[in-house]
Amino acid sequence: MTRDLRISCAGTPLSHSVTMDNRSLTREAELRLAGDQTVLVRGFVRDTLAAWRYTGEHEDVVLVASELVTNAFLHGGGTHLLRLSGTAWQVRVEVADATTRPPRIRKSGSDGGWGLKLVENLSARWGFTPAEHGKVVWCEFTPALVPAEAEA
Repeated sequence: MTRDLRISCAGTPLSHSVTMDNRSLTREAELRLAGDQTVLVRGFVRDTLAAWRYTGEHEDVVLVASELVTNAFLHGGGTHLLRLSGTAWQVRVEVADATTRPPRIRKSGSDGGWGLKLVENLSARWGFTPAEHGKVVWCEFTPALVPAEAEA
């Protein structure tokens, strides 16, 4: 089942769709962004995690998703897409941007450099994948206690 919604924030059209596969209970939600809309991103992630009844730390996912979107706008150029996928027991965050330049952790200081360290510390794992028109930076979250049937 797929549901498409059109959202507008400050006159900027945004695209949001939700896909649910009832057989595996895997869900996907996407948000297309035309600018750095951190408040919208945080609300979207919070609402999505609540709807999925994600059992992990919601605010960790919210913070990391917001950081990845901000990095995409600062360093990635072009159209940006935030995608969440997962179940109540695992969430994957993906942010697409228009540059092929790999993300890199740099020395933190007053001019920044904290973002990817935050991603690394709060997520179970992270990385990037080249894409047709840029790259996708992703990370995954898994709560500490996962029931055996959720791992299968």
